[in-house]
Amino acid sequence: MSKKRRAEAHVRLYRHELECEAYRSLSTDARALLVEFRALYDGRENRVHMSIREAMRRLGVGRWRAEKALYELSDRGFIRLMEPGGFSRKVRHATVYALTNEPLEDRDGATAPKDFMRWHQKSTVLVASTDGVSDQHREHSEKPQKAPHGVGDQHRNGPKPETHGVGDQHTDRLPGGLPAAGGMKT
Repeated sequence: MSKKRRAEAHVRLYRHELECEAYRSLSTDARALLVEFRALYDGRENRVHMSIREAMRRLGVGRWRAEKALYELSDRGFIRLMEPGGFSRKVRHATVYALTNEPLEDRDGATAPKDFMRWHQKSTVLVASTDGVSDQHREHSEKPQKAPHGVGDQHRNGPKPETHGVGDQHTDRLPGGLPAAGGMKT
């Protein structure tokens, strides 16, 4: 007789979720955090505890990137805030989220809301990167894109300011008749 093996814990991402506009717009940090959220879901109660520190630890990133990933998941509709965390109780507690791909406890429990399937990108333009490797979504704005760091409106090798009246004149002697480094006194 064969024993029934209990299914191993796993995370499931369906093709329709991977192909939806909301998932495609997520950063890699947010995608990784979504997998972590789903790994924490136990299949019974749709309450996942996740603090900023826990998100930082699980992703191996700093506070700013962890907060951004949490914001993206919430904005796109993958998670929903159920109970904010804080230090106001005697025992500190993490923020409680619900996954929207599972039925919520405050609803009838029959269907999952799947808010991410109704999310549509707002006023964005697909911009090819300068190296041609990948495309990025950027918000459309009327003002032109900022030039790369260190490049202004003028050419790098533009006119140089004159210093102490010397101008473009080259001298191999320092004031007072001393030779410049490597030069010989004549």
